[in-house]
Amino acid sequence: MKAARSVRRGPDEKGVAKPPRRLATRLLGRFPRQTMPVFREIIHEVVPFVGREGVKQIHIWGCLFAPALGELLWLCDQYGIKLSTDSVYPSLRPVLGRWGYASWADKTYKYRRPPTGPELGRHRKIHCWLVRRWLEHFREREPHHYRWRAIRRQASLFFDHEETPALSMLLRKEPYANGCYVPVRANSLAPVDSA
Repeated sequence: MKAARSVRRGPDEKGVAKPPRRLATRLLGRFPRQTMPVFREIIHEVVPFVGREGVKQIHIWGCLFAPALGELLWLCDQYGIKLSTDSVYPSLRPVLGRWGYASWADKTYKYRRPPTGPELGRHRKIHCWLVRRWLEHFREREPHHYRWRAIRRQASLFFDHEETPALSMLLRKEPYANGCYVPVRANSLAPVDSA
């Protein structure tokens, strides 16, 4: 995952730098379904933070994955942030035999795609125009994606610091007959093997 920031800053009346007004990022890679849990965790931390800091626009590069856009758009709307995206894929999708996104995807297009030439070029233009309209009316066209979703966090394999037992709690030293100390387990009287 790559993240980048595009920021416009300028001194205000007192000479202190203003907070950034724009944030540009690329969070989803080639496998958006696999990276969605991480994407959700990131946006639920970053968007509220940048919203409180005064950012007015977030631009996400190359993302037309409806579940990601819907959740990010919903979250941006809660903080009054404008969301924008761009991608070359609406122009390439007809060439690859695919048409539409999410609710208007057509899986049969690959069987009726025109051969390379002016007709395919016309299909590419039409598809780009349809994608723009879809993005403009995303809230109404994709209501099942435009919503908040609970974040499911993966259980940690390690204990939290408060729950991690210290070695001194597991082992205690018992005085031995010759004056030396022998480590003994706290829940039993058997000595701990030193090897």
